[in-house]
Amino acid sequence: MPVKSYIAYPIEGKKEELIDSIEKLPSCEVVPSENHEVIIIVTDALSKEDDEQIQANLKNIPSLMSLSMVAGFEVN
Repeated sequence: MPVKSYIAYPIEGKKEELIDSIEKLPSCEVVPSENHEVIIIVTDALSKEDDEQIQANLKNIPSLMSLSMVAGFEVN
């Protein structure tokens, strides 16, 4: 079960739109920064295939400017 965390940078002025889009995705938890235009995302996938689908879904969000993985590990 892959668990990963990301820092997401929204397109300027699109932070709330990005948060709304991510919150609609399964297996994603959003933690918005209170003083910066960044969002922390934690994903919890059931399999490697699910993890790949989550990443693809995140990368296809129009209000996302940049996505950087911070940490990742496998839970047995």
